Amino acid sequence: ISDELRAARTERDMYKAKSELYHGDAARATLALNQTFEQISDEQHVPINPRVKRAANLENHTIDPLLPSSLGKFFHTRPHQSKNKKPRDMSVHHEPKVDLNMADAEVKRRTGFPTMSALLAYIFIICNGDIDIVMQRE
Repeated sequence: ISDELRAARTERDMYKAKSELYHGDAARATLALNQTFEQISDEQHVPINPRVKRAANLENHTIDPLLPSSLGKFFHTRPHQSKNKKPRDMSVHHEPKVDLNMADAEVKRRTGFPTMSALLAYIFIICNGDIDIVMQRE
């Protein structure tokens, strides 16, 4: 191997090492910024749903007294019926036409979620684990 080729390989390896060093520095700086923002954020704590708390046997777990209690305070809106439009037969008022045994391809086509388990996980996270909210049909 010629001296020029060896020098080129050495230089390439040096630039690769510098690049990895810079990427590591950027990752550490990003982590430090995220930790700083989390520490100064007012919304550090998310309250646990009481039913999930009871199911996980965390009822006797001590709660930070400085955190405000927000049990059952969800924002709900009521539909507004326009005078110019006739009422529609919305599918929300009918029984669902899905079941838990649907193929993943059908779940993906209807919802965009890759699998039924991914869809259900999303629903339970959004409903904060409260089965009554999951089953609610309004």
